[in-house]
Amino acid sequence: EVFIMTFDSFPQLQQDLTNNLSLLRESLDSLRVGGATALNMAIVEGSDILAERAERRALIVLSDGYDTTQTISVDQAVDYARRQDVRIYSIGIFDGGGTDLRGRRSFDSFNLGEDYLRSFADGTGGRAIILDSLGELLAAYEDIANELKSQYALAYRPSDPAEPGEWREIEVKADGAKEVRTKPGYFGGEQ
Repeated sequence: EVFIMTFDSFPQLQQDLTNNLSLLRESLDSLRVGGATALNMAIVEGSDILAERAERRALIVLSDGYDTTQTISVDQAVDYARRQDVRIYSIGIFDGGGTDLRGRRSFDSFNLGEDYLRSFADGTGGRAIILDSLGELLAAYEDIANELKSQYALAYRPSDPAEPGEWREIEVKADGAKEVRTKPGYFGGEQ
């Protein structure tokens, strides 16, 4: 199931969770871009939508990474998504020179928006994909969809259980694996 949310001045749910492709296409066709960007709050609200799902929880965020409303910080949004056990897959679109679609460029070729998108992904066990053009967008979505279809669940019981609310980092290694991507940890008291 998929939902569609916009996040200009504030997050707005355009289409609730559904697997109806006609409803999703209709929602996408009606989208208009403009206004401020409440990205961090959209991460929180999107995580809330997914929180009750028993299955895998993943947010796919298409953005330049900038939050112009600053109602909550990137760290707060990442922490909230972690607590809801949501992985964030962020897709950023920038030109080859590191300029976002609004023409903003950071000093010293450091793109703060790209850094935020990577923080969302790295902090939740998702992945950041940075594109140079809209022509790469379909391939990025297909790549994420393929990854979500090929994930495995592992469980373990620590010898020293974490206290409720305590953050514990985890590391998973697999012999011969090209790449292993996991959530960075868990909060004590989780099942």
